[in-house]
Amino acid sequence: MSEAFTVDIASEETKEVLQLPVIKAKVAKAALQGIRPRIPILGTSTVPTSDDSLEQLLQHAGTLFGKDATRWEKVGDTRVDVSEQDGKRVVTHTGTYTGTELHLWFKPPYYDSRLPPRPDEPQLDFSVQQKGITSTEEWQQLIADQPWTPSRRRQLLLLFLQAKLGSAEHELQLEGARGIWELSINKPHHAEIALCHLKPLVNNLLSQHIEVSRACAAAVWGLAVNERSRAQLLQLGVVENLMQVAQQSLALVCIHNGYESDYQAGDKCTYAQRNQLQASVLGSLSVLVVDRACRKPLIAMEPCYDTLFQLSSNLQGYTDRRWAAARREAAAKTILSMVQRDHEARKQLMLHGGITKVLEMLDSKGPGHSKVQFAMAALLGTLVLDDEAMELIKQRGEGHLVFEATLKLLEHVLNALKFQMAAPGSQIPSDGMTQADIAAAMQQLRSQGSTAVLKADASSASLGLCQEASTASSKATQQQSPAAPTAAAATDEDPPEPLNVQMAVTLAEACAQAAWGFAHYSLEEPVQIKRQHVIELGKLCLDCCIVHFVDLGRVCHCLASTLASLASNFTTAGFIITAPGDSVVKAVIALLEVEDDPGFSNAGHVRAASSTCLAFLACHPIGAKGDDCLTGPFRTRLLQVGAFGALLKAALASSADEKYDAIIQQTAAVGIMYLSTMVSCYLSAL
Repeated sequence: MSEAFTVDIASEETKEVLQLPVIKAKVAKAALQGIRPRIPILGTSTVPTSDDSLEQLLQHAGTLFGKDATRWEKVGDTRVDVSEQDGKRVVTHTGTYTGTELHLWFKPPYYDSRLPPRPDEPQLDFSVQQKGITSTEEWQQLIADQPWTPSRRRQLLLLFLQAKLGSAEHELQLEGARGIWELSINKPHHAEIALCHLKPLVNNLLSQHIEVSRACAAAVWGLAVNERSRAQLLQLGVVENLMQVAQQSLALVCIHNGYESDYQAGDKCTYAQRNQLQASVLGSLSVLVVDRACRKPLIAMEPCYDTLFQLSSNLQGYTDRRWAAARREAAAKTILSMVQRDHEARKQLMLHGGITKVLEMLDSKGPGHSKVQFAMAALLGTLVLDDEAMELIKQRGEGHLVFEATLKLLEHVLNALKFQMAAPGSQIPSDGMTQADIAAAMQQLRSQGSTAVLKADASSASLGLCQEASTASSKATQQQSPAAPTAAAATDEDPPEPLNVQMAVTLAEACAQAAWGFAHYSLEEPVQIKRQHVIELGKLCLDCCIVHFVDLGRVCHCLASTLASLASNFTTAGFIITAPGDSVVKAVIALLEVEDDPGFSNAGHVRAASSTCLAFLACHPIGAKGDDCLTGPFRTRLLQVGAFGALLKAALASSADEKYDAIIQQTAAVGIMYLSTMVSCYLSAL
């Protein structure tokens, strides 16, 4: 604390303001200790101390303004009256004298004439513009904590804002909310914001005035980053209020005027106000849900997150695509944040049929759809790690639906990337393109002489397989829909967004991881994964190697691992073996030869997954004992396509320097062992 402070003295007569320094008494005593007092040249000390009485302070102040309260001056002539009383003559001299009477008035730093008096809570009474100081005791009480520290000033400001928030006038509520919002921006201020200050803020979230509600939500957003503030807000029911505001925002009737001054009373607001309100509410929720205690009331209120899913949808009435995309992304990420952090959130979502909503969002279109799809794909990838949640999905028979949906989206994304590779200068719509577009793009790619080459320098047979698959796919599409419109022509109202390549890669990785996990949990009989899905997996594995301008190594790893999981089941293993032209098995063999490349990560893991897939195929029938192990339903076909030599080459090529090399050697050895049981039969048939 400083050793002195100043008092601003204002003369009501001249309106002149002077600053009078006041020294703390203990500081003055310490400074003068051992010094003999001297007679002041001008009569009295020119610097008052905090121990001075109110009269002494007024004398100091009066001296500065040229006013001496102890001096009286005669005005006019003296009147002489002579009278007799009790036989005595009495002479009375009457004169008129003038002097100066000094009073001290204190003006509080915070005052608003619109605020009502608060006799019940004097600390919230800011309706007094000035207050008279009439005694030394009042003066001493007033300066006891002087000079005010910045913290003390903020505490007074918080009381002032609290009083405004507790007012019945919307204008005062808005000023109070904006003040708290301003303070919340600086995190060190959070320690000074108490429960009493936050209570009217949380209550005003439900204000009928949209600007008040928005400012309160923005203030909550700023405060939610602090654990102490989150606990206080939670105690006041902030999560329930925010969810209620979010629900109400979906039903707001908006007008086209774009400024706050155009706000109309009643149910109507501007589109900009509605967008900003939703942004503040979603921002607050996204920070609050990192705290488990804050997630509990939200899960109890909406176990299936209906409001958040609705806010992440492509809603009508949002003319500003930028705001619509931001809203959808914020809502989707809030759902993802809860599911990734909380087992109970995952469990309740599955119990209440949340997979249906997730799949709807996975197939969403419109502004910001790619980020919404990524959030949903990442959510599905998280569910795979929770055995209880996956058990609930299996009980509901929804696992294969997720596998199909993620596989479909992955195909969609890789098609878009192939088109981008074929026409690098084009504006590729992120909504994707038809199979006819892909066929044309691949034809253009071949005609330019830049035929797609596997990064692993795979055999020409596997490359031809990929080209044949693309041609067959385009022919099938042409037969089904000869005049299929392009994505750009299919959306007349909203033009598709240009493809964000990095976002597409991230989305592909999330989809591939989710597909891998759900394929693993969908292998119980009856298996609902179809033959066409397995064929598509083989094609997508090769697509990952063809698209050479981005790194799809992680995607390829997940897809190869998915095939390995499917190979462990007899039914789906049959789909792999019986694919037309041995396309899937040849794709797996081709992946055994991928090489490490700076532009293709996880090549070793891809080889390990491919080796595991072939080993599983060779092991069937899995669980056989004795002589039954000497024959297998798929071994002859594997020998015919060259699996034996591919496994042997992979085992010899691995160096055991990496963890995945050990997996390659072990699985290749198992596969070779089982295939060798039928080599003689294969040779005799040649």
